[in-house]
Order: sequence, then C-alpha cells, then structure tokens
Amino acid sequence: MSKNVRFATVVGLLCLCLVVFAGSSFAKSPLVGGADKEVYYMVTFLSGADFWKGCFLGMQEAAEQYGVKVIYAGTPEYDITQEVTVFEQIVAQKPTGIALTAMNPEPFIKPIQKAIEQGIKVVTFDTDAPGSLRATFVSTDNFDMGKVLARELAKVMNKKGKIGVMTRPAQLNVWTRFLGFKEELEKNYPDMKIAQVTESQGSEAKAAEAAAALIQANPDLDAIFTTSAIEGIGIATAVKESGKKIRILACDSDVALLDMIKNGEVWATGVQNTYLMGYWSMIALYTLSHNLCDPMSAWKIDPAVSPLPPFINTGVSLATKDNTQTFYLREFKPKNY
Repeated sequence: MSKNVRFATVVGLLCLCLVVFAGSSFAKSPLVGGADKEVYYMVTFLSGADFWKGCFLGMQEAAEQYGVKVIYAGTPEYDITQEVTVFEQIVAQKPTGIALTAMNPEPFIKPIQKAIEQGIKVVTFDTDAPGSLRATFVSTDNFDMGKVLARELAKVMNKKGKIGVMTRPAQLNVWTRFLGFKEELEKNYPDMKIAQVTESQGSEAKAAEAAAALIQANPDLDAIFTTSAIEGIGIATAVKESGKKIRILACDSDVALLDMIKNGEVWATGVQNTYLMGYWSMIALYTLSHNLCDPMSAWKIDPAVSPLPPFINTGVSLATKDNTQTFYLREFKPKNY
C-alpha cells in the first residue's frame, strides 16, 4: 500500500469518527437543517434471513443520531435479477442514499452509476460491486475471514483430516472466504485436504441435499466447511441423518444456526459484526450527503473519487458452544425490522 493510499484511508476514517462523535453528542438533533426529511434505504437479497437484522439495527441507530429515516427493502429470493429490479425501483423514488449488498457485482455496475448520476449516494456492505462508483465498501475482510477459520479448524483437527466444502461461486463475498480458507490450508496445513467442493443456492433444503451427496461420495470426511449460515443449517440436517460424526464450521450468524451450535449439532461459525456494517454504512451515507468530509476537492466533480476510505473492515469473531449467548444478544434485537 502506498503512502498516499494510507494517508487517504486514515484521513477518511478520522472524518468518519468525527461524524460519529458529533452524532452521538446531538443524538436527537440533525447536524444539518432539514435532515428529518431525508430517507435512506438498505437493500439486500434473501430479505427474510436473520443475518440482515443486525445490519438494519446498526443502520437504524445511526439514523436516530442524525434524525433521518431509514427503510429496509429487498427480495426474498436468491435472485440477482429481482434484486436489481428492487434497487432500480428504489432509485426511482429518489432517496437520499442507499446501502446495498450486491448479490453479484456486474449487474449492479450500471444501476449504481445511474443512481449516483441522479445525486443518490450509494455504499455497499457485506458483498461488494467493486467495478461500480459506490463510495465505500463496509464489510468483513472475507479473504482473511477464510484464513482465520482455517486456522481455527486446524486447531481442533490436530492439523490433519479430510474436509468437504460448500460455497456459492457466483457470490463474491462467500467465494472469497473459500479462497482464503483454501490458501491457508495449502500453505500451512498440508495434511488437511479438501476432498470436494460443492454448492447450493442460498437454500437450506438444497444445502441438505448437496451435503448428503457430499457425505455419500466421501464417507471418510472429518469436517465440512461452508461459507454461509443457511448452508450450515442444511448441512447439520444431512450430517444428523447420516449418523456420522462430522465437524461443521460455518460463516455468519442465524438464530437457528446458533441454536445448533449451542446443542452441539454444529461446531462453530465465523460471525461478522453485522451491527457495524449497518452503522458505518449509515455514517458513510450521511457523511457524503452533507459534505462532512473533504480531504480532497476532486470528488465533488468526479464521482469516481470518494472522500471515504475504500474499505471499512468490521471484523470477525468465532461463535462456539461456550459463547453463543454473546451473539444472540448482539445480532438479533432489531427495531421494526
């Protein structure tokens, strides 16, 4: 990373911190007159998933600090065409800003550009559209998350064994977790082998079917790693039906998945801080909308230049049987979700 990039990132984060400080000092008074008329949206796919509840809670609480309105929207299906349609319908309403989790990057590049051309501020969170003009990306470092979870799994497997993997190649963030996981095993744990990589499509039922086939094809599996929570639930069902002792490691949090960890059906999951994703997304949108951070003037005439850091890392934790209560409390207490 160059000195200029590091400097810009540090300046951007300092500006965001100043906005947070100001917002917490005047929690019921917007920093700029008329802010109570502003509307910001959060847009996701699989809108019924528990994962988004923590995200929206963070966005709500940041919005309360500035006296602005936030609305949750999305599509219940794992369908990129439908999510783009929902996004475009929201853009047509001309909100102040949108926090978007882009199921697939490419289809969102032009819709995001059109939104920005109309003066609508756009940031991405959880999963990115890096080729677009979005102002920043708020998320876990997914590649590093995969590496961290590989190391945690290695500890309990004594650095050896066969692993099945379930992921979603078309979804950038979860695929990146797999790539980090795979690289860590290949570099540092040569006796831990990936036996097979399979996929589902964001469906618990399809995950259970795929896991059953995975277990049948690889009867000596020691563990299954999956890059999301919904698949973890489906895998647990298949493992239970198989009668085998297979350790399950998932990513993300879901009430049903945490229940399975608590009762021993799933070993662990890598939990992102969903609250911070929503919170910092709202802070970033408000910062843009009110010109509160101006380390360089070019961004006002060139939308490809953002005053914000290009990436805001919200971190990852490991949820196991010993600490599930922490994540029930942190992730699932949204208001009016």
